[in-house]
Amino acid sequence: MTLLEITNLKKAYKSPDGEILDIIDIPSFTLNKGEQLALHGASGSGKTTFLNLIAGILKGDTGTIKLSGSDLTDCSESRRDQIRADHVGYIFQTFNLLQGYTALENVVMGLRFSHQYDSSKAKKLLDRVGLKDRMNYKPNQLSVGQQQRVAVARALAKAPKLVLADEPTGNLDFRRAKESLALIREICQEANSALILVSHDRDILAQFKNVKELSKINQVAA
Repeated sequence: MTLLEITNLKKAYKSPDGEILDIIDIPSFTLNKGEQLALHGASGSGKTTFLNLIAGILKGDTGTIKLSGSDLTDCSESRRDQIRADHVGYIFQTFNLLQGYTALENVVMGLRFSHQYDSSKAKKLLDRVGLKDRMNYKPNQLSVGQQQRVAVARALAKAPKLVLADEPTGNLDFRRAKESLALIREICQEANSALILVSHDRDILAQFKNVKELSKINQVAA
């Protein structure tokens, strides 16, 4: 069953000198429930913009994005925020953890946004990602790899219908990157969450059976 359907999606920005820069031009794209897809794209190919459009962080100039039956391009910003909170887990390359809060509080905060407040669930997932003894540590007390695992736990705690991962292992060495990716994919599979991961790292992409070039989807990058 189709979870995500994109039609004639376009997004452009205006440069400081007034030039219009086309970033996204996607005639058609679909993703099924539970499907795991890796997208390969070079720097500047629109990977992050594409994910932000799907998440409703950005709004397309034209076209439609239908996620779990809701048309994001027809929604107000507040409605897009709520759809993202309810249905999307986002793993950022820079983690985006709240520095003044503990690992546990960061994960619980994500659940609160989706009205799924459950500290026991947050604790179980932090234990699952190997942070049982680090739940009360703040980000600056954790290693880069540990911060990444908090970000993974936060994104997956609410069992979202769709997980978006933007170069999620870019700050890790190959061994830790491979372990982290395996964990992300395993938890997504257990929850039947679809996954879109974007990366330029061929070693990471090699872990997926379903890999597509962004240039084949985004006509601007072709």
